[in-house]
Amino acid sequence: MTPMRSNASGGTDRQPQTPMTRRAIAGGAIAIAVGAVWRAASGLTGSEATAASMAPGGNSQPGTLTEASPVPAQVVIENFTFSPDVLTVSVGTEVTWENRDDIPHTVTSEDKTSFSSGFMDTGDRFTFQFTTPGTYPYFCSVHPMMTAKVVVEA
Repeated sequence: MTPMRSNASGGTDRQPQTPMTRRAIAGGAIAIAVGAVWRAASGLTGSEATAASMAPGGNSQPGTLTEASPVPAQVVIENFTFSPDVLTVSVGTEVTWENRDDIPHTVTSEDKTSFSSGFMDTGDRFTFQFTTPGTYPYFCSVHPMMTAKVVVEA
């Protein structure tokens, strides 16, 4: 459909069709949205989707000599679950939880004193270093049915 406009003599003239129509704009917006979804999905593949280790980031303090430190590990909070639900790590490992749900969650130790993240909004992260061997059950205080544990080995 070609847009019409009034001319000086009271008639109407056809306006030339502009190269950027609503359909083209909508198509471009859809392409951008599909690209964003694809990019986000590709970020969840491989080691991130399985909550595998993240690259070490220079955690030693200046002036101290340390042996090779354990590689940090990640737990993803998504679809009202902690993934993995059982994570086994070595003493000294830093575990990072990332909330990928659309609603707030917490990471709270079962004893409520070992560690607690407070409320985590979408995209927030919480990191805790486990320095003592043992089993550390935890839950979401907002959604107590969400449970998991970290097993720390010497």
